[in-house]
Amino acid sequence: MDAFGIPSPTRCGNDTATAQFKITVHVESNCNLNVASDLDFGRHVAINEDVRGRGLINVRCTRSTPYSIKLGSREANGQRFMTIGSARGAGKAQIPYELYQDSSYSTIWDAVKSVPSGEGNGGEQSIPVYGLVRRQAQSFPQGIYTDIVPVILEY
Repeated sequence: MDAFGIPSPTRCGNDTATAQFKITVHVESNCNLNVASDLDFGRHVAINEDVRGRGLINVRCTRSTPYSIKLGSREANGQRFMTIGSARGAGKAQIPYELYQDSSYSTIWDAVKSVPSGEGNGGEQSIPVYGLVRRQAQSFPQGIYTDIVPVILEY
């Protein structure tokens, strides 16, 4: 009882208990790839001087996701050739070319190994591909010479 004769209230549910629960989200590594522009060496009557070209690959990866790019070859030994149509092999007209990672044409883009290319920033990143056809001593039959280069993104 208090000083006025009123009974003291009894404790009812005034104790507390606490707990915690964890809230999580897992952001997974993810990358997308597209070819923004093919590499075209242009039109020539003869290849009597080095011919250069540039293509562009776009990559979009989750932020902080390391990635590498491999530019394959249809040849087992990793050499690169353009041919008329799908004809390949001995006796077929083939124009050799090389792909490079830099505009100074000093770092070749290996057809067998992946090249460490960068780290995702969440946005689209453009990767240039530089091509070089070296001066040829021989002449080639007229036609449109092409090659298909597989682009492999590893992350």
